[in-house]
Amino acid sequence: MAELPNSFHTHQSWGRTRSPKNIMSTHRAGINAAGDEHADIAIGAFSDECITENQRFLHITHLATVGAGTLEVWGYMHASGVWAKVGASVTTGTALQHTIVEIAGIDKIKIKAVTQILDKLWLACSTF
Repeated sequence: MAELPNSFHTHQSWGRTRSPKNIMSTHRAGINAAGDEHADIAIGAFSDECITENQRFLHITHLATVGAGTLEVWGYMHASGVWAKVGASVTTGTALQHTIVEIAGIDKIKIKAVTQILDKLWLACSTF
């Protein structure tokens, strides 16, 4: 007897994400494949670029243990083919902070440490 095809439909698109989804790696807990937290972005340097799956909101959890500083969100759209700053600069501090930035479907993002070393950084995206 022949096998019946799988009756489950598998979506091929990213779709909507109600709960923030880690975009720095495939690991839900916000760590990289080696199990390390994302950290240590030097002043003037960028994080790795992350695919946003065209979500609406970028959730940034950040810490600069040396003191208050600023970070910038940079976005890339396939339609323009260039990187550009998104929104206003975000203030960092010596306590863990969570900031939400509207990115309105930008294809990729990266974070720039402007005035302080970012000791810890987690990125997630959601639609709602």
